[in-house]
Amino acid sequence: TTTIGITDTTAVTIDSFSKSLYRSFRYTYTFTVTTGTLHYSAGDILLMHDGSNTYITQYGMLQSNPNDELVNIMADISGSNVRLLAQATTGNTVTLKIAESVYSSI
Repeated sequence: TTTIGITDTTAVTIDSFSKSLYRSFRYTYTFTVTTGTLHYSAGDILLMHDGSNTYITQYGMLQSNPNDELVNIMADISGSNVRLLAQATTGNTVTLKIAESVYSSI
């Protein structure tokens, strides 16, 4: 399990992997707002790249407050790495816990 604190000030790199070694990965995650009113979110993230562009989707999402998207998930390619990024949307600190990562090779 990986735990990362996320705020609304800047996007944080959650993970990165070599674009020449891996084509995609899948995460199982939980987000918890740890300041202010407690909210929770869980689900999966799937990320794929074609060497120049990234493609990302979140699915199987559960939220304790369905009107509150806790984190914006983004992806990009930086140099030779694909990066998964997150930025809190609530104005509060959010803790991300990653329970599982599955990579697929090229």
